[in-house]
Amino acid sequence: MSYHMEHFNNADMNTFRKVLSAEGISLSILYNTKTLNKQPWTDHILTLNVYKKMYSPARLKKFREELTLPNCEKIEMECVQFNGSGRLLATQEDIDDVINAITKVYDNRDKLRSVE
Repeated sequence: MSYHMEHFNNADMNTFRKVLSAEGISLSILYNTKTLNKQPWTDHILTLNVYKKMYSPARLKKFREELTLPNCEKIEMECVQFNGSGRLLATQEDIDDVINAITKVYDNRDKLRSVE
């Protein structure tokens, strides 16, 4: 799911995850690694002969320098996931627990800055 910090007085995602965890709801960061354009393999593939045959060194350099994936970066900054699929296969009561926990955090969003 997407976490929009502006709805929680700009508390960062880790704070949001921490307080939800205290309510019994565990979330992980969707991408525990860097987005595709920041992965080491990007630099690696540009050294492969197949690309060197298709593109000039200047073109490969320009590609690397200009490679931005704003939507991937947005997902990296905003998305969290439930640990495992259990919550999505849970009872209505369990789903209500998730909703109630998020609502409680939202209702107390003014206190999020004091969370360490």
